[in-house]
Amino acid sequence: MNSRPRGETSVTGGAHLERRSALLKKIHALNLKIKLLIVEDKAQDANFITKPLGRLFGDLADIVLAISVEDLKAALEREAFSLIILDDRLDAGTTANQTLPLIRDAGHTGPVLVVSAILTQARRAELKRLGAEIVLTKDELDSVELGDRILKALGYGAEPT
Repeated sequence: MNSRPRGETSVTGGAHLERRSALLKKIHALNLKIKLLIVEDKAQDANFITKPLGRLFGDLADIVLAISVEDLKAALEREAFSLIILDDRLDAGTTANQTLPLIRDAGHTGPVLVVSAILTQARRAELKRLGAEIVLTKDELDSVELGDRILKALGYGAEPT
C-alpha cells in the first residue's frame, strides 16, 4: 500500500543522480570559489554536512569547522565567509537565538543556513526573522539539496526558501 498522497511521487535513485550530475556540472562551470563556515558541535553531524560538501565542491570550497561559540567568534574575527551553516542548538544550551545576532554583529552579511533536528513552522519563522536565509531540518540535508540551496543563497539560482 502506498502511503503517499495522490499525485505525490518519490524521487528515484536515477532522478537523484541526474540532479546531482547537473549540480556538479553547474558548480564546476561557475568555477565558484567559496568559503564556508560550519558551526556544529557534534562530530557526526559535522561530518554529515562537510563530507557531501567536499564531494560536491571539491577544491572550489574552503570549509572551516567551528565546534563552539568561542570557535565561531574566532573564525569570524579571522576571516570572511561566503556562507555560514549553523546548527540551531549547540550542546552548551546556546541556540540560534544567540548565535545569529552574534554572526551579524561580527559583520557577516552573507547568507546563513540554519539546520535543526526538530523544526516547527513557528520555529522556522522565528529563525527567518532572526536573519536566517534558509532553514532546514537535518532530514532535508541530502547533498543535492544542500548544494542547490547554497548556490541559490549565493545568487546562482532561484531565490532561497
